[in-house]
Amino acid sequence: YLSQMSSYLFNRWTLVSVGIVVGIAYYYNNSNKGITSPIRKHLLFGDMRRSAVVIGATGATGSTLVEQLLRSKEWGRVTIIHRRPLDTSNMDLSTDQLSKLKQHTVNMEQLLNDDNIKLFKDHDVTFCTLGTTRSIAGTADNWRKVDIGMVRDSAIASKKADIPQFNLLTSRGANANLWANDWKISHPLLYSKSKGVIENEVMSMDFKRTSIFRPGLLIRGDRGRWEEKLFANIFLGT
Repeated sequence: YLSQMSSYLFNRWTLVSVGIVVGIAYYYNNSNKGITSPIRKHLLFGDMRRSAVVIGATGATGSTLVEQLLRSKEWGRVTIIHRRPLDTSNMDLSTDQLSKLKQHTVNMEQLLNDDNIKLFKDHDVTFCTLGTTRSIAGTADNWRKVDIGMVRDSAIASKKADIPQFNLLTSRGANANLWANDWKISHPLLYSKSKGVIENEVMSMDFKRTSIFRPGLLIRGDRGRWEEKLFANIFLGT
């Protein structure tokens, strides 16, 4: 009897404990949105002296980044180079904030032609958040054209334009040494391997400063897939 009662209490309190953890995680995720303070206050000037190129601005991360740059008093010029314009109508930006934005629609497979390289010139930093999904790309080769080829070209163009800093978004678990193949069922391995490969290529270009960001699970709001939304509410996403 005591053994049965002990097992019952253990199972009951285990479920309660799990419920409490999930509840806390959900509350934390939904009560701490946005950027509340700068990471490195000692580097802030507040006079809009900085300028940035953003590659991949129409994605969930890229569009959020652009909005933050336009709202910030640190950035006086934000240039988007992409295959289609970014819709800023839902960002609720002021006229002055929007005046800092310049958009250039180009063929992303020709980033390295002279006219496109000129678009990179006279900027302080490039932010590259470019990426696609296997479902959109269709094949592994088409996926690599974006997540490796176009990312590499954006770094080369930045280097040729004498941009001193390149910031690259990859992913947690990036590892160029992973075994991977082109089968769709094993795409997560190819994804992690490719992110590691492009990290190494960018670092080998010897920018004055290279920053690589490896987020975990991304909270992408309405753009998130159902499994992302599920795990975002259980575990702490980014």
